[in-house]
Amino acid sequence: PSEYTAGHVDKFLKSLRIDAVGMTQHDRAYLTFLDDMGGKGASLRMIACKLELDPNAVASDIEPHMIRQNLIIITPGGRVLSDVGQEFARKLKEGSE
Repeated sequence: PSEYTAGHVDKFLKSLRIDAVGMTQHDRAYLTFLDDMGGKGASLRMIACKLELDPNAVASDIEPHMIRQNLIIITPGGRVLSDVGQEFARKLKEGSE
């Protein structure tokens, strides 16, 4: 069709497994993994292994969005959730129960 509706966009995003806030399944898995770490830092390689992705893909495709949204902090000890990220991860877990 020459005109697309919000319904078309929603259907397309759902087909890509992108949720209402723009998170992909990898984004959600990243946040959940860091939350499961309980505040301990996780290396890029560890996260990439958990997500079954190349570390470069994690660093270039996932982390920039997480940093802009203030969800993660990259420290010398690894990646950790910010306070905002912890709250978001809790909401993700509550939604999946």
